[in-house]
Amino acid sequence: MFYVKKQESGSTLIEVIIVTVIIGILSAIAIPNLLGQYRQYQAKDALRQLRSSVKEAQRQAMRRGTTCKIKLDEVEIDGQTRERITVVNSSDPGESGRDYTPCLTSDRILAEFVDLETNIPGRTNKITFSYKGNTPTSGTIKLSMAGSDLAQCLVISNGLGIIRTGDYKEGNSGSMASKCKKKNY
Repeated sequence: MFYVKKQESGSTLIEVIIVTVIIGILSAIAIPNLLGQYRQYQAKDALRQLRSSVKEAQRQAMRRGTTCKIKLDEVEIDGQTRERITVVNSSDPGESGRDYTPCLTSDRILAEFVDLETNIPGRTNKITFSYKGNTPTSGTIKLSMAGSDLAQCLVISNGLGIIRTGDYKEGNSGSMASKCKKKNY
């Protein structure tokens, strides 16, 4: 009779500890990179929402043959202040009972930790488009994200209402619009 000796399989405690340490080190390296990429995605998505809202208001003004006004403001959601793109309504200061409801299909609430900074004249953060799609509003909107060094921008030109986006490059001199550099894709 032949007896076959069973080999025991499994891991020793030292092997388990080594694997755990390796996984911990890889996680410590990967998680900050993933969070940074996620923040960049949120910032780019917020810029896309901002640009599409401005373009939608411009198109609706031309389509309807009327003036459209949108504004950038803040709203509190679940105890946290978030940036919002919405339509100017009759209760806003300086609006004499005029309602611009059809200018946007819905409000746009930007992601958490997105911050908007503008140099739109009058500090009202209102963007107006005439029935021709042109605008007396000119300015730059800087969009930044907490926890990310990525800053993006949207520039609206006075008169024709031409809209461009880019990466915001901090510098010592120049206007906000001159710091909005075209993306190189």
